[in-house]
Amino acid sequence: HFVSRGRKRVFMRATPSSNTEGLKSELFRKAAPTERGTRASLSLQQDILNTIKDLEGANSAESPAKSPDINGWWSLIYQSTPEPSSKWDPNTEVEGPFLAAFKPLTKGLITGKGNFQQIDTTQGKVQNLATFSVGNRQGYLNILGSCAPNAEEPDDKVDVTFEDVDIKIEGLGKVTLSLSWVRPKGWVKTTYLDPEFRIGRGDKGSVFVAARTKGEPAVLGIK
Repeated sequence: HFVSRGRKRVFMRATPSSNTEGLKSELFRKAAPTERGTRASLSLQQDILNTIKDLEGANSAESPAKSPDINGWWSLIYQSTPEPSSKWDPNTEVEGPFLAAFKPLTKGLITGKGNFQQIDTTQGKVQNLATFSVGNRQGYLNILGSCAPNAEEPDDKVDVTFEDVDIKIEGLGKVTLSLSWVRPKGWVKTTYLDPEFRIGRGDKGSVFVAARTKGEPAVLGIK
């Protein structure tokens, strides 16, 4: 929440109620066996989406896109389409279209390990990090970009423009590729936010649930 003091707006952190804490625990429990949404039956997808909608309805954060709570590193817990679907959609593929495109070339040698996002609205920066393993080596694909408040819904949405992608495999040099020729753009709408938990919806139809992590993922430090 925020309160007005004269002409100043002072943001107050949203404090989850016992009801929202129960819904969060339920969502974690249901999402845990789905491998971030990749292994969920249609009925489980619907069940999880219902819980997501319940949490969105209980959101107490006003202007979440402007709240300091949105900043920092987040770990993906679950992602799906807005309605249950048995069809793979490249826009909602958990590992992202870049990493997924490598799979046919590597004949299944790449195994996804986790997905993270950093948002820094103060500096206007965003990172989308997919971690993986190739054999017994760690690796990551990190898409870096800029972010700014959405012109039409600045309280809830952040516009994102991706500019570069870093690819790193343990023991090999990092490769940086510019995305300046295409500069993919999109937006993310935050529909639930508290200091440790976040739900959002993307411009291409994805719904995601994320939990705050303690600092930068260790994989970014691999040599």
